[in-house]
Amino acid sequence: MDRDLCLNACRFHDYYVGVDIGYKFHEASCIPKDFFCDEKQSWKKSETIKFNSDGDGTSKLLSFLKKFSDKPSSFCLLLEPTGGYFGYVLIQAMIKAGYQVNLVENRAVKDFREKSLGIWEKSDAIDCRVMAYLAFQKALTPSLFGIRMMEYYQPLQNLCKAISADRWSTQRQLDSRKRQFQQLLSVTYPELKTVFDIAKAGVTLRRLIKKYPTLRDLAGASGETIYKDLLEFGGRFQAKSKSATLRKLLDNAIIIDMPFFVSRQKMLIEDIERLEQILACLDGQIKEIVDNHPYKPIFWSLPAKGYIWACTLIGVIGNVNRFSNYKQFKKYVGFTAESKTSGISVRATRMSHHGARPARRVLFQMTMFLISPNGGDNLFKEHYKRLVDRDMPKMKAIGHVAGKLAQVMFGCLKKDRLYESLVHQKALSKT
Repeated sequence: MDRDLCLNACRFHDYYVGVDIGYKFHEASCIPKDFFCDEKQSWKKSETIKFNSDGDGTSKLLSFLKKFSDKPSSFCLLLEPTGGYFGYVLIQAMIKAGYQVNLVENRAVKDFREKSLGIWEKSDAIDCRVMAYLAFQKALTPSLFGIRMMEYYQPLQNLCKAISADRWSTQRQLDSRKRQFQQLLSVTYPELKTVFDIAKAGVTLRRLIKKYPTLRDLAGASGETIYKDLLEFGGRFQAKSKSATLRKLLDNAIIIDMPFFVSRQKMLIEDIERLEQILACLDGQIKEIVDNHPYKPIFWSLPAKGYIWACTLIGVIGNVNRFSNYKQFKKYVGFTAESKTSGISVRATRMSHHGARPARRVLFQMTMFLISPNGGDNLFKEHYKRLVDRDMPKMKAIGHVAGKLAQVMFGCLKKDRLYESLVHQKALSKT
């Protein structure tokens, strides 16, 4: 490319700044646009600055940038949203100072450095220079996907990401503890398997074991005492039948002293109750966030809805206006078809394995609800039945329906209008 033509195409900013975010330190490079277009590739040798991830470090970065220009509009900053909230203070300070801040998708820098530039060496200095070059390439090619503008709602989007991820992790820990509790009870209280669903580790079961920590303690209780305990612990609907059955089973129980298992049993119950309290707290925060978010009416107009689903999608999508069309949105959330061809060889089309994992999980769950009997009559279920009737494999049909759901969701969010089945039906009749 001619040098003058290159600079003219990149006339919007005179300097491109790449910032590598860290826990204790950040590193930044400020590269004039001329350096990207000379044959010596001067941008690779440009100066970098390392500064603390606090207010003093941010002041040092601002002073460093003022050596190049006093006008914030002359700069374009690019950084990764990695490290959780490590870059939040810096981003807010730079926006407040009038600088334009852009975010790049997490893997974009690595892919651009290795696949486009052929640089396999990894360091903070290299990454901040590569980010500056990537911002320059974005100016030359606006359609270059992977860079998005920093928006006002970004803190809320990060909060939704963090809370939904915390809830998913906590739920997995709770399920793991309940499985361990089930395995332990099959040894310490084998008779309970007949009376309770020990896999659920319900409140009534846990309270009963708290009062009778060993099988010897429970075997010494009368049927009437067990009946009253079940009433008190919340099992009133089947307390009479369960107490009678349990009392009969205890008459032939094999009692073995296992002090280690008893102590672990107590620990698991405490862990389960602690995790349930954390989940209840997270669910309350999620409900409050979603209730006050502008996307809630649209999400609630869909035939499949839920607070956890909505919070996860808000954290993934952010501002829907950063997607130019539904195909880009479907690819981002991971429900788009892809095929590979080589010469005359054509491989079968398959669902993409890429995309935002939380969004893929949520859209899959929503789709499974829509096609289930609990989902009622809806157009997505009809679409699924049509695909299956054409002998399409069920899992592939589910992927198609999830992609259709993503497309409908994008249209409603983009146009800021509620989902209407009649409008959806008319749109299907035209295709």
